[in-house]
Amino acid sequence: MRAFAGALAAVASLFVYGACAGGQNDEQATTPAGPDGGTGLPTSENAEAGTDRDATTPRDAGDDAPPLYCSTAGWCETRFPEDAEYFVDDLWPLEGTAFAAHNGIAQYDGTKWISLYDETIFTSIWAPNANEVWAGDYMGAVTHGTRSAGTWTWSTETVASPTEPEQVTSIWGSGPDDVYVATETKLYHRTAGNGGASTWSVDYQDNVPPNIFNNDGFRIWQITGSGADDVWLLASRGWGNCSTLIHKSKGQFTTLADCRTSCSFDTWTCDIVPVPSIPVMPDAFTHSGFLLQPGTLLSTNAGELFVANPSMQRVRLLPSGETEINRTPISGAAGISLWGLSETDLYSAGWTMLTHSSNALTGAGTFAISTLVLNGAPLVYNFKVRGTSASDIWVFGGPYALHKTAR
Repeated sequence: MRAFAGALAAVASLFVYGACAGGQNDEQATTPAGPDGGTGLPTSENAEAGTDRDATTPRDAGDDAPPLYCSTAGWCETRFPEDAEYFVDDLWPLEGTAFAAHNGIAQYDGTKWISLYDETIFTSIWAPNANEVWAGDYMGAVTHGTRSAGTWTWSTETVASPTEPEQVTSIWGSGPDDVYVATETKLYHRTAGNGGASTWSVDYQDNVPPNIFNNDGFRIWQITGSGADDVWLLASRGWGNCSTLIHKSKGQFTTLADCRTSCSFDTWTCDIVPVPSIPVMPDAFTHSGFLLQPGTLLSTNAGELFVANPSMQRVRLLPSGETEINRTPISGAAGISLWGLSETDLYSAGWTMLTHSSNALTGAGTFAISTLVLNGAPLVYNFKVRGTSASDIWVFGGPYALHKTAR
């Protein structure tokens, strides 16, 4: 049973922890890069010739522009176009570049962000390569861009029903010809049809009628994968944050974890109700996750409402066809956004903070702050983390896209 009183205590502890963490960070002042870009900090040789900007207003590049700042942990500002108050809701990194989305689509060229498309407010982005990108919006449409001979061509395709528009929550694909778009309640798949024409169709839709009293409606948070036969759908149900995890392989969907909720307005509590023969993953474990390797998903409930005791969840598909779900208590994790290179090298991003752990799954389960302080002040936003390698990691959210290029 989860009591809302306990939830308030968890929320209070979150703010106390955030305040303490901010105090720790304040002691770690940053140093602006010099005219030659040198700070003694790990920075990109090209990307950090910069700007002395305040916390919210990007400035354009220029010969007389002051330098960009880096935190003492090596997280460095990147430059946005001058003519827009740019915000980042989602970012997809690729080796040597990255795409960002919110008020338009921008691409990082190694030194700065270049605006590619600015006609829509976007919620999510994915790119199979440096010359193609997909971005989803609040009304269930996706914008597709391809570059040929240096010129971008754009088209917009409606995925969700125009009469019942839904926000695009996530985009992922195994390649340019195998793309998935998740809206709040449906998963769409784009495949080549007869004659080579590509079409969108509903690939997965929950068939459990929602109970209004329990507010247990089905919501999709993320679609991810490692290939055409390793596709993961992360969803949840209701007030109780009942986690739903679904896997697709060889065209078939398998429910790996699920449950229902039963709520009482007399006691202001919600109970988790198991589904026969299906494992339970409570506590918002499927709001976000990442694949450590094919067949292995990591997620955490750190920083979520109603969660007093955060932990890490590792879900592995075994060669026997069975599913192994391990839950490990953790401490110090910043939030639900996870990325890492191994079980001993994990980052957790959340409200105002980024933390790192070398023992989240193999030892004490502790995360320590990797400071984001720039020019003496912590950054205040809800951050996400994503990368491609040890020398290409991004922390992003709101007006910030910080890049770490060395360790």
